Amino acid sequence: MPSYEDLLHAKAEAVCDKFFDALVKDDVALEVIPSPKRAGHRGRCRFAIVADAADLDAADARGRAPLRCAVYEKGEVRALRCEDAAGVRREFPAASDAIARTMPGFTRAVNCARGGGGDGGDDGESALTRGLAAAEFLASRDGEVVVTLWYAGNAGNLNGDVAESKGATWDTWANELMASVPGVVGVVARRRGRKPTTNSTGRDHVWETMTIPSFATDEEIDETGAGGDAGRAKAKAKTPPLEPPGLRSTLTYKQVEGAFSCPNGDVAEETARSVVTEIAYERIGAGKTKNGFSEDVTEFPTLSSLTELYCGNGNHTCSLAPYFDEVSAVEIDPRLCAAAAENFKANGVANATVRALPAEAFAAETEGEDAKKLNGALNTEGVVLVDPPRAGLDEKTLALARKFRSIIYIACDFNALHRDLEERGLRRTHVVKELALFDHFPFSAFVEVAVRLERRGDS
Repeated sequence: MPSYEDLLHAKAEAVCDKFFDALVKDDVALEVIPSPKRAGHRGRCRFAIVADAADLDAADARGRAPLRCAVYEKGEVRALRCEDAAGVRREFPAASDAIARTMPGFTRAVNCARGGGGDGGDDGESALTRGLAAAEFLASRDGEVVVTLWYAGNAGNLNGDVAESKGATWDTWANELMASVPGVVGVVARRRGRKPTTNSTGRDHVWETMTIPSFATDEEIDETGAGGDAGRAKAKAKTPPLEPPGLRSTLTYKQVEGAFSCPNGDVAEETARSVVTEIAYERIGAGKTKNGFSEDVTEFPTLSSLTELYCGNGNHTCSLAPYFDEVSAVEIDPRLCAAAAENFKANGVANATVRALPAEAFAAETEGEDAKKLNGALNTEGVVLVDPPRAGLDEKTLALARKFRSIIYIACDFNALHRDLEERGLRRTHVVKELALFDHFPFSAFVEVAVRLERRGDS
C-alpha cells in the first residue's frame, strides 16, 4: 500500500494540475495541510449492524450469531471483531480514539439487550435491537460520544410505550446502554419518516473544543531578533501585538447528531486557523511590523462586515467574529442554526446573527428594489465566506459572491471550485491570492481546497 506521504503528494499534484492556470497567472503556490493523524482521525462513523454468522462460537442461547458493526468493502459486508479498543484500531483504523473506546462496549450492550429476554415478542428481540440496521457514532476530541441507532421499516418500539412494548422500553434499554459504556452521552433512535427519539437521560449533541492561536505568532515575534523559546516569550512580553477585542484562543462548539459536522476535527481546526490567518494577516494587514501595525495605530482595525453562507454550526463564524464589526451568517438547516446561536453565546460572540435560509434565497433577497428592506444594506466591500456542499455554488449565490471585494471559498469538491472559478468566470472578476489543500480524509481520494480571492484592481 502506498505511504501516506505518497498519496498526499498525488492529491497535491492533482490539485496543481487542475488549478495550473490560476497558480501560474495569479502567481500563487499551493499550500498543503496534511492531517495531523494518519489513523484515528474520524470523529463521525457509520456502520451496518449484522449478525456475524462466521462467529457461531459466540452465539447466544437461541443459537443466534452475535450482532456486530460492519463495513462494506468491494461489494461485500465485513463484520468488525472489536473486542477492545485495539481491535477497533486494527479492524477500522480511521475511527477516533473516543469511538474506538466506545465500540466494544456498545457491541456488548447491544448483544446483552438482545439476549435479555426480549420484550415478549416471538423473535426474542428487545425494543433496542428489533429492526436495528445501522449505528452511527458522533464523537468529540474531548471524548464525548452520541450513538445513533438506525431502524429498518416499522420494526421496534421507539416511543417508550410500556403497554405496547410488553416489557422494557426502548428508552430503558438506551439508558442502560449509555450507563454501561463510558463516554456515551446520548443515544438517539432514527427511522425514515419518523422524528428521532433521544433517550431520557442523554442528549443529542457533543461539545468540541478548538484552539485558535493568539494573534502573536512565532514568525512575527522572531522579527525582534530574539532566539529560542525563552527569547520568544521575552519578545512577546516586551512587544505585545494589537489584538481584536473579545478574541478567544479556545472555542467550544455544539455539534448536533444528524446534522453536518466535519469528521476530522484536527483538520477542521487547521482550516479555522488558516482562515483566521488569511483575514488577520492578509486582508487586514497585521503582522507587518513587530507589534503588528505601525506605531501610530492604537486600536485593532477590524473590518466592517463578514457575510458567511453555509455556516453550519458557526465554527468559522465564532473564530472570525472578533475581526469584524458585524457578521451575518446563513444556514439552511434549522438545527444547525440553533446550534450556531448557542455557540455564539458560549463563545461570547455578540456581533453575529444567523438565519435559517438557503443561500440562494439569501442571494435573491439582495437583488431588486426590495433588497435594502429585506436584507439591509449589504456591504460588498467586506468579506464573504462560502463553504458549499459538493455541488459548489448555484448561479444566484455565485453572482452574489462576485459582488464582494474579498471571497473565501472552501470547497469539499475541488472540481466544483474549478468550475466556478474558470467556467463560471469568478477569476475574471477576482484574482486568486491563496490556495490551500486540507487533507480531511487520509488514505482516500478526497481533499478539501480553500481559496482566497480579491477583486481585481483592489488587491
